[in-house]
Amino acid sequence: MEEGVIRLRVAGWRATASRPARPTSWRYLDLLPNALVGLDVSRCRRTGPRMSVRKLGDQLCADLYARHLKNLGFRKRGRTFVRERVGYREDISIQGSSWNSGAEPWQFCVNVAITLSDVPVNIEQKYRHHAVGRLGRLVEEAPPAFNVLAGNPAIVADQLAEYISRACDAIPGTLDAIRVRAKRGLFSPLPVPLTWTNDT
Repeated sequence: MEEGVIRLRVAGWRATASRPARPTSWRYLDLLPNALVGLDVSRCRRTGPRMSVRKLGDQLCADLYARHLKNLGFRKRGRTFVRERVGYREDISIQGSSWNSGAEPWQFCVNVAITLSDVPVNIEQKYRHHAVGRLGRLVEEAPPAFNVLAGNPAIVADQLAEYISRACDAIPGTLDAIRVRAKRGLFSPLPVPLTWTNDT
């Protein structure tokens, strides 16, 4: 019996299997149950639409920028949003969790960084900013992490934009303590703890 090639589509997958050819009079329903015997898995590929979990983060950032942050004066650099203010710069970055897998949800946290315009960053420190902190340090109600599913990037973006706006409103009150420490070449968490300001 000569070898033939069977091509089939099952549940959105395209596969090619080499196996003995069947008589042409056999129906596809006869052929299908045994068609996976000898299937060359390396040649399988998905043909239906899909969005990888990592792409959910990209979609979230695109929605967040288009729906909110662009109108607030931010510029987008990958998953980081930058805005110049009088005397300082704000960097809002979306950081995916190291625990993310190929399954939903895509989990992330938000970092807020401040760079002063009139004080050089200490090149000996590992940070490129004068102060960095999690979103929840500036906005108490903000959760420590967010989850994105295929159906809700825009919803999460709307919620996140509110927290980011409130965090940015809180930044001016932290600048004096950050500046005092930055002039001494010191990096600061955001916001600077009160016990640290007493040491300045």
